[in-house]
Amino acid sequence: MAEKIGILATPTMSSILKSFRRLIHLNNSGKSYDKRVSEYAKEFYKYVGLNNVYESQIPEDIKEKSIFIKGNWLPSSSVFQQLIELSGIYSRDELIVNDGKESRLAEGLIKLGVSERPDNEYLVSFLRGLPQNQKLEKQNLKDAKAILFELQTKLVGYRL
Repeated sequence: MAEKIGILATPTMSSILKSFRRLIHLNNSGKSYDKRVSEYAKEFYKYVGLNNVYESQIPEDIKEKSIFIKGNWLPSSSVFQQLIELSGIYSRDELIVNDGKESRLAEGLIKLGVSERPDNEYLVSFLRGLPQNQKLEKQNLKDAKAILFELQTKLVGYRL
């Protein structure tokens, strides 16, 4: 709004983080609410995507609950640049659909900890978290299959 009337102000990083923390803790629901929160969150991601904001400036509490997808605040460790078919894992694609993969918004998500793909350690940890010594449910089987496929794909990639 200030830019529209010709006033330029640059808030401090601590003020921006304080405002974002307030946004995270708002309690409401509904499509119009989620849409507005999503737009505000995207503006934060774009701000973080600026060249003068560094990963080291972003506190861990923000990274642990910073990505707003489908009405939920998620840790950046559960969101990846590429779609992975695992329970509780999300892709950033719906956030950047209008901005593109090379946008400030996409860069901001990377600075918040959204990595390209889960590493082997993450996948093995996820696999170990599945029920053991009991019959697996259908979703657990899908998760195990997806993890094994990802690990196999990475193995083949290393041999080439």
